[in-house]
Amino acid sequence: MLFLISAGSFLCSAAIVYYIGQRRLETLPEERLSKYQSQAVWELGRKPQAREAYPPAAAAAVGRAAIWRQRIAGPALLVMRFLPRTYIDNVEKQLTMAGGFASLRVAEYIFLRLFLALCSPLFLSVLTGGRGGLSFFLQTGALGWLVPRLLVKRRIAARQKAILKSLPDTVDLLTVSVEAGLGFDAALQRVAAKITGPLSDEFNHFLRAVRMGAPRQAALRALAERSGVPELRAFTSAIIQADQLGVSIGDVLRIQSEDIRRKRRQKAEELAMKAPIKMLFPMIFFIFPSLFIVLLGPAAIHLMIMFMSLSLQR
Repeated sequence: MLFLISAGSFLCSAAIVYYIGQRRLETLPEERLSKYQSQAVWELGRKPQAREAYPPAAAAAVGRAAIWRQRIAGPALLVMRFLPRTYIDNVEKQLTMAGGFASLRVAEYIFLRLFLALCSPLFLSVLTGGRGGLSFFLQTGALGWLVPRLLVKRRIAARQKAILKSLPDTVDLLTVSVEAGLGFDAALQRVAAKITGPLSDEFNHFLRAVRMGAPRQAALRALAERSGVPELRAFTSAIIQADQLGVSIGDVLRIQSEDIRRKRRQKAEELAMKAPIKMLFPMIFFIFPSLFIVLLGPAAIHLMIMFMSLSLQR
């Protein structure tokens, strides 16, 4: 009975939300639809020259995909009206730091979490025949709500680790390029073309922003905010101060390279000092019992035999 009530309420809610989203889509102006289509073509190619590289049929298909995404975004935007602005800003920041999550926007990501939270209990109730209790359904819904967030956090951690790993060598390449006579933007473009990974993507994003007219200082601050890496934030702050004070960029880059390597060495030493404490738990509960069994087992068996023989003699 609980399964039928929950399934009926979910289907009614989904139908209402989908109808509202359809109505929002029908009221969209034609130029707004064309904007979504062109944006989808841009996302397909990932490069400006991709608009000419893809045939019109592919562009039309991606345009239809953009319209379908807008149909999903309509109900998601309706849900976002009831969410606090701080939560939406936090979600947007997390998606930016993750470098995107399956190319989802904020509204689509929130809609995905709600969809998983509502559909996971229904799916499992179908598999189990509705034998699970209310607490089981609530726990499954909470798990469906939390899984996308955990995946985003895992992606953020992996991305920050990759940025931190490649940052010292990248700063060294920048130092060599600047001391060879290149400007900072030209050196950054050259280095971004040589390296791969999230740091290269962030540098290319910064260069695109500067070419589109954004101030260099604002673009550098945005780069630091997108990454969330303290070392990269310190690097961008040093570049901004050098630009404001007229200090040599080459000297600043060399100092930053040494500072980043020193911090990474200190971090490695800190992790090495924490290793014995982390090994204490598995040693006490897994290694020491096995060791005691091997060392004391024969002696314990010998003592048991000796006591049994003494008791028999009495």
